[in-house]
Amino acid sequence: MTSDTAHLKLHQKYINKWSALAELSLIPGVGTQNSGLLLHAGVGSTAQLAQMPAERLHRQLLRLHVAMLRQNSLCPTVAEVTQWIFQARRLNRR
Repeated sequence: MTSDTAHLKLHQKYINKWSALAELSLIPGVGTQNSGLLLHAGVGSTAQLAQMPAERLHRQLLRLHVAMLRQNSLCPTVAEVTQWIFQARRLNRR
């Protein structure tokens, strides 16, 4: 923990979580709502998202939507997830 985080009494795990959410929200189409969903699915960075197979990630997101929201109608489509992965790959090439 750095002196700044110690002074603010912030736990490093929260800072890491906020950092991951911010990074994922930079991907066009992900935003803040879906960055949290991705984090709950175990995706913690754009580099990790860039390596994910779209179909597998979509299934994970669908399971999360059903478990957390008791519905799947708001779940991102496979096409949206595929686009996120494409955008994450572009971001990681920079």
